[in-house]
Amino acid sequence: MKHPFKKILQVIFIITFIFLYIPYATSSEKPAEQSKSMKPWRLKRFGKNAERVGDIYTAIDYYETYCRKKPKNFKITYKLAELYRRSRDYVNAETYYQKVYEGAPKDFPLALYYYSTMQKMNGKYKEAVQNYMKFGKEYRGQKDEKFYKNLSKAEVTGCELAQSYIDTVWNKAKNKVIVTHLDTSINKANIEFSPIPVNETSFIYAALKKDSVPFYNTDDTAKRPVRKFYVARKIKNEWRGGIAYPGPFNDDEMDVGNGAFSPDGKKFYFTYCVRNWKNKPVCAIYVSKKDSDEFWMPPEMLPKPINLRKYSSTMPALGTDSRTGQEVLYFTSDRPEGLGGMDLWFSVFNKKTKTWSEVKNMGKLVNTPGEELTPYYDIPTRTLYYSSDKLPGFGGLDVYKTIGEQKNWTRPENLGYPINSSADDIYFVLSKTKGEGFFASNRAGGVTLRNVTCCDDLYTFQAPDLIKIVAKGTLFAVKDSSLFKLLTKSANSEFVNIDKNKIDTNTVTLLGNKLVSLFMIKENTRDSVFISNTGTDSKGEYSFNLEQGNSYIVRIENYGYDNKRMNVSTWNITKSDTIKLDAVYMKVMADNTGKIIKEKEAIVLKNITYEFAKSDLTPDALDYLDKFVLTTMTKMPKIVVEISAHTDSVSSDAYNLKLSQKRADNVVKYLISKGITIDRLISKGYGKSQPIARNTNPDGTDNPTGREKNRRTEFKIVGSTDQYYEIDR
Repeated sequence: MKHPFKKILQVIFIITFIFLYIPYATSSEKPAEQSKSMKPWRLKRFGKNAERVGDIYTAIDYYETYCRKKPKNFKITYKLAELYRRSRDYVNAETYYQKVYEGAPKDFPLALYYYSTMQKMNGKYKEAVQNYMKFGKEYRGQKDEKFYKNLSKAEVTGCELAQSYIDTVWNKAKNKVIVTHLDTSINKANIEFSPIPVNETSFIYAALKKDSVPFYNTDDTAKRPVRKFYVARKIKNEWRGGIAYPGPFNDDEMDVGNGAFSPDGKKFYFTYCVRNWKNKPVCAIYVSKKDSDEFWMPPEMLPKPINLRKYSSTMPALGTDSRTGQEVLYFTSDRPEGLGGMDLWFSVFNKKTKTWSEVKNMGKLVNTPGEELTPYYDIPTRTLYYSSDKLPGFGGLDVYKTIGEQKNWTRPENLGYPINSSADDIYFVLSKTKGEGFFASNRAGGVTLRNVTCCDDLYTFQAPDLIKIVAKGTLFAVKDSSLFKLLTKSANSEFVNIDKNKIDTNTVTLLGNKLVSLFMIKENTRDSVFISNTGTDSKGEYSFNLEQGNSYIVRIENYGYDNKRMNVSTWNITKSDTIKLDAVYMKVMADNTGKIIKEKEAIVLKNITYEFAKSDLTPDALDYLDKFVLTTMTKMPKIVVEISAHTDSVSSDAYNLKLSQKRADNVVKYLISKGITIDRLISKGYGKSQPIARNTNPDGTDNPTGREKNRRTEFKIVGSTDQYYEIDR
């Protein structure tokens, strides 16, 4: 039951609002013009009403006029400074914070902190450093002293970083990376954001397509303008946009934006936002899937734990788990148990159960007490790009990069000038063309409304002089252990160079179809993060693209049987180069015919026999399992193998499938009884679906020889217990 007194207060408020606000709201004049003749008390009241409905610019007009008439009311002056900061008018915010600090420093102790921050946002780095230092001394004794002391230290570091760029590499950096403001078919006077590359000649973006400041006045039922998706296309090397993105995404009632495609391109994740009763936007992540005809299906809201009632989940980015290949959703949220503001979180999608894992915070190395926004994950390089306002940076929100996945990351690195500026720089993404990409910024020089840094515009960047570093190597398989010892002894290393044209192919062969993995060593640690893997070609060759200024490990996985690794550094490389890695010689396992056991290649276990229509293993079969399979799995302690059983075409599909599965299961049970762990064994019965010979002759008569070949059990290496790609079970 509602309290009657509360209802009376609501009625009084509505009546007061009608008499005090509506007469002016229905005027054709804008608030700045109306406010000149108003009395101070009315200006203050109108400012509060405009602020309550989210009309920041109208509130600024009323409060600014009030402050001219009542310059000693520092409470309203501070409120005006805050509104200017929220509207990203850094020049006016700096002016009014300064007035508050000089007029009432004890009543508003944080005025100096924000005054310093606005100086930083206006590029006054030296002045900002002095005032941050001053703030640290004057703020002593406050309850949250430690919190703001740490923030001030980070801001000082950012100012010093920016100043060092100005003094040393500003012009050089500008020449290395060319930033271009996209034209007015894309950038309008309001906000453009969330660029999403589709291919080399098109990208999707979101925008509030309105060239004026919205004033909320007479019509409460009038629809608030909403943000929608649009398409931009490259025409004669120039980007042109403004056409609404087709599909079931744009909505006249909700703001839409922040899109990302799944790695396979069949799912599109994005955000819908609505305003709650406090006029605060609350966002949720949705997904649309392509049907069999390549059309986008109606969007569905992701379930818990991705979306939480009363909290925002937004700005999705898609990666993959390096071990399983499962989708990883990175996103930003203000949910509880974060470090402050909007944090970055992640969840892993289980393809078998079709569910999302528990949402986890990405940790203190990535998140800060401030805002972490606009994540973008580049899968080939395992690099996360995002923006933060509390890591040391040039302005408010700067773009950073960190390498890794989920909770294992390298220390974030500021991308520097000209990507970052003294303003807010967000939504960094790489395009489909190497060395190019997009980002959004409210830096001076964009299309503006009320001030030069009011609104985000889209920019493209190109790095024509991008340093390209490639590491190349070759793998050899060594069958003769005595030769292997001779080779390694002669070079005092496992990595030696020989003439590939003069090798003895009976003892040393080129090792194709072998997995090679690349890891990056975390700075000042022994830990590493996975970057990528590749397979050797038929010539035993492999290659990796590396980045300048890092230390890497190249690892060749041989299932615990003669694994190899080598260190590679790019710290001293200053121009594009190809690093030739030493040849690697690896001992390999072979079957009883001398054939090398390769991954994904099925080997028929010829001595595994069964009685007709039975699945029990014979004594000869058990002996063969001991001599070959058990020995191989013991010498190679990390291999994961598939034991598969096959039948001929006698009897039905269902009968043969069931029989073959029992036979494969019995082999696996025997190996487990001999000490092989279950995580290294996969049993599969294929029935008669994969014949390797004809069961009947061309004339339709029975083919006993063919049937015998089809009744077989196979051994196949499908992976490793510590590999960095998914095993198909």
